Amino acid sequence: MANMYSERSRRFQKPNQNAPIMVKRFTRKRPACYPIEYDGFLFPVLENLIHRSITPLQLVEIGHVIDILSMVALALVEARRLNIVRQNNLQDQDNAVVPMLVFWLVPSLALAGTGEAFLFSGHIVFYFQEFPAPLKSTSTSVVALFIGIGFYMGNGLIDIIRRTTEWLPDNINSGKLNNVYWLVSILGGINFCYYLVCASLYKYQKVTDYSIDDEQDALPAP
Repeated sequence: MANMYSERSRRFQKPNQNAPIMVKRFTRKRPACYPIEYDGFLFPVLENLIHRSITPLQLVEIGHVIDILSMVALALVEARRLNIVRQNNLQDQDNAVVPMLVFWLVPSLALAGTGEAFLFSGHIVFYFQEFPAPLKSTSTSVVALFIGIGFYMGNGLIDIIRRTTEWLPDNINSGKLNNVYWLVSILGGINFCYYLVCASLYKYQKVTDYSIDDEQDALPAP
């Protein structure tokens, strides 16, 4: 998906030279900053709204929902971009810049970054809380393992799409990238339903309220 973002952002108008860097900052934050930014503000506000503590699995649920919404937002923005492409007859022009500001990507990328924060925090606390004591030191590496597997699966999905459809040609102005985002949204929804089934059947080994201290203790040293 990162490659698709890089290719796609080049086709938008940029108000200044630093615009792409500013947009990328919405998703390029270090995970070590999440406990401060989210545990210090977002999670307490959310707990006050629902009047109870949030469990690690509930954090993961929220992260899944936000990630799906980010894909839906990307699909809608791309549909608008392709509509402008057709209006300006840019379909067959390689490297054509569409008259649409790159900042249209900001809401979807901000959602993606927020969803990542919930997923990362939920997984870190869950593994650290539920792993046996001898495996505490290796529990956080499971998150990195799954992230790596996710990247390989994403690349595999893109390869399958390229081989079986015409959605991702070399010139995305003549493609249907919005269909890719809709497909990822649907797959994310199916995965979320499967997750809900697994989460509903899981019994916590240690019933402990979620807190910022748990997550800060679980994070690996910089």
